[in-house]
Order: sequence, then C-alpha cells, then structure tokens
Amino acid sequence: MKFNVSWHNNVTEKEAQYIIDFFIGGYWNIISIWLNKDEPEKPEYISNLLINAIKIIN
Repeated sequence: MKFNVSWHNNVTEKEAQYIIDFFIGGYWNIISIWLNKDEPEKPEYISNLLINAIKIIN
C-alpha cells in the first residue's frame, strides 16, 4: 500500500498483498525459466511478452 496506484483504492491491504505476491511469483517463474534455457530469448522479447500479457489481463 506504499505505492499510490489506482487499484489500491479498490482492495483491502490483505487483498493487495495477495495480488502483489501473485505477480511477483509469476515474474519470478518467467525469469527463472527464461534464464535456465540453453538459448534464452532476447530480453526485448520477454519484456514485450510481459507487457502484452498485462495489457490482455487489464
């Protein structure tokens, strides 16, 4: 709740923590899988993939 983002106004502190944990876990899994590949994709590919995923969810 330290960051002033619009969705914080619509959830409790407990709910915000779950949402943040969800996104951090997903981000960690993507980075972990990506960097463990023998030939990982370029960083631009991964960043565009994540940006597009967020847009779809939004």
